[in-house]
Amino acid sequence: MTVAPSIDHAITIRSHHAAKMTALTRIAGGITRDIGDVVETAGSTVVELLAELPTSHPVYDRLDDLRESMQRVAAVTRQLRAFSGTPARTTSIDLDAVVERTRPLLERLAGPGVAVGWRPGAEGIRTVAARGIVEQVLLTLVVNARDAMLDGGFIHLSTSCEVLTDELVHGHGVVPPGRWAMLDVRDSGVGMSAETVASLFEPFFTTKPNGMGTGLGLSAIYGMVRQASGHVIVTSKPDEGTAVRVALPASPGIDPCEQSALADGDMAILVVDDDEWLRTVTARMLRRAGYGVLEADGGETALELLRGVAGRCVRLVLTDMMMPGMNGATLASLVEREHPAARVLLMTGYGGGMVPDERFGSASGAVLAKPFTADELLQAVRTRLA
Repeated sequence: MTVAPSIDHAITIRSHHAAKMTALTRIAGGITRDIGDVVETAGSTVVELLAELPTSHPVYDRLDDLRESMQRVAAVTRQLRAFSGTPARTTSIDLDAVVERTRPLLERLAGPGVAVGWRPGAEGIRTVAARGIVEQVLLTLVVNARDAMLDGGFIHLSTSCEVLTDELVHGHGVVPPGRWAMLDVRDSGVGMSAETVASLFEPFFTTKPNGMGTGLGLSAIYGMVRQASGHVIVTSKPDEGTAVRVALPASPGIDPCEQSALADGDMAILVVDDDEWLRTVTARMLRRAGYGVLEADGGETALELLRGVAGRCVRLVLTDMMMPGMNGATLASLVEREHPAARVLLMTGYGGGMVPDERFGSASGAVLAKPFTADELLQAVRTRLA
């Protein structure tokens, strides 16, 4: 009988496959850990530089090209992070601000024959989701819309906040009642049949010619949106274009009083990090928001500043967790004991969030995960100073 050998062979193949997937998962996790943070932090730095330069500056276009490349690499690392099983870091997202920031890149991707329109309407509404989710959704949908308009056309982007009192049934699920931040992408392309729309989010499904698509882009963004408790609603007919609506749970916007507090120059912040480049970038973000900023390259230097005149004006110590000599947890404990009026916010590349974290000791305060954008940094600072 050959049944047993066949079963043994199948088990062996399955075991080899599992071993390969485990190895790939470890490789993907290593790449995202070693490269992802550097890429996203570098990308944020390029955006900061572009904000400081006039568009007529000789290096502006080159920096803009670099920003576009960095954004694409960051998107790939986020996909690798998802593949490796690394928990997604969530952040508070201002829908209108993200679309506005990404629009120049979207116009380039659309090409000269496609007009890109934009109507903001979310009015400061925010949603909590994985880092980069809105950018990834926009990039994928705009590229798909462009490919559906070989003779040119238009893509219209818009946002809104909607309150649903009843369930909204659509082709891929049901949106429950509640307050939703809506992102709409509408195009004048060739449209799709009902059968195509039904299969749209299946992995490897594509209507593009060989070599033009993998069939993974839409399934990837569908998964990202669903992880954020959101929905993707597609409406399309042949020769009538396509409308894609992404519904994400809305969270309260920034209170006007909190916004005005950003300009309070009396709130001095001490940034502590042994990495000079990261420390400089972080300090620049805070200064642009109106805060007074002091810098220290380690825990010992920070304590010397606090024990001097600076101790009377520093309201927040923003410190890296992993530093040579005195680490962030030890510094936090000493600050709490010697300067009880000052708050502490830890930064770490090993996960975290704006929550107490007992891993870093009783004086840990809150933990801000690296890499972070300017919006995430300022939101964390506001929360800690509240």
